[in-house]
Amino acid sequence: MTAAERTSWGTATTASRPTGGLVSAGFAVGSAGALMLAATATVTPDAARWFGLRGPHCPLGSCLGPLACPGCGLVRSVAATVQGDLGAAWTYHPAGPVVAALFAGTALLHLDILRRARELPAHRWLRRAGRITFLVAVLGGWIFRLLT
Repeated sequence: MTAAERTSWGTATTASRPTGGLVSAGFAVGSAGALMLAATATVTPDAARWFGLRGPHCPLGSCLGPLACPGCGLVRSVAATVQGDLGAAWTYHPAGPVVAALFAGTALLHLDILRRARELPAHRWLRRAGRITFLVAVLGGWIFRLLT
């Protein structure tokens, strides 16, 4: 590969590049697993529970209150979204439906990368768009909760 074919980060700028299957498999399984966990959760206004065990505690939300943390309520919101209760999902965190859709999209994206055994420019663009969408949704939901 010539110097003209490399960017300043050292990655190829060709139309597609081989990708590590283990990384894509990890993202695909992790995203699908998160959706399956969300589908099996028992969601209550105070916590999400799996088989009677309470889900993760938010240290920032516990110390400063739920409005101090941009992600407080996101686990409950994603679980409620996957279970079809969009009203409750919106109440727990407005970004929950977006994050649930991003989990599904991430699984599908990485399954496509595995199928092709190559990462295309469209894959990179979609990953970048997903990260930006996640950030905007979570921070936007947090600001919305602060203002209402």
